[in-house]
Amino acid sequence: MKEKYIFRYGFALLLIIGMTGLVSASVGPQVNLVDGIYEPDEWAYADPTFAQPSDKLVVTAINSSIWQGYAGGLALTQSGGGGTMVVETTEAASCLYIQFASDKNDGIGIVYVDGEKVWEGDTWANVNIGQPLSEQNMRYLEISDLSFEKHTIVIENKNSPHVTVYKIGFDRCPPEEIPEFPTIALPVAAIIGLAFFMQRRKE
Repeated sequence: MKEKYIFRYGFALLLIIGMTGLVSASVGPQVNLVDGIYEPDEWAYADPTFAQPSDKLVVTAINSSIWQGYAGGLALTQSGGGGTMVVETTEAASCLYIQFASDKNDGIGIVYVDGEKVWEGDTWANVNIGQPLSEQNMRYLEISDLSFEKHTIVIENKNSPHVTVYKIGFDRCPPEEIPEFPTIALPVAAIIGLAFFMQRRKE
């Protein structure tokens, strides 16, 4: 009877470990809008005509009317909706950043990563229009826990006067290695086997 309980508890433990591994593997990207300015490992100005500090991010398309005037920033001004800009990373990364510079003219923006919508939010700020960059409300969108690969970022203006992007960047954030199920299961199985052996010796 004791032997049956040992095997039952051991099997249940292995099953729990396996399910935990499956759940942790299915967690999606984490997205946060944070006040302030962030300086990632690699970044580029949203305005592709501005002198870029890095070739690791490339603005590949702008499908919108635009306004340029914030020292490298760019406003998507297609207020009828659907105005987008597309940015490609040329290196693998799992943490992306979008720096917004906002005033009262800004509104709802949408962000897609690799075709998946990851964020929709209001970029409006209580700052009078026409102010210099130093007076804009600076916030950055942090998108982490992505797969460690090259990414395509699409930023969309959702029927707002402006969605103003100052910079786009990434930290490489190489993923930590998580032991595979067999790596965890084998030591557990060994412990269960040892417990069974010790129990038999006592009997």
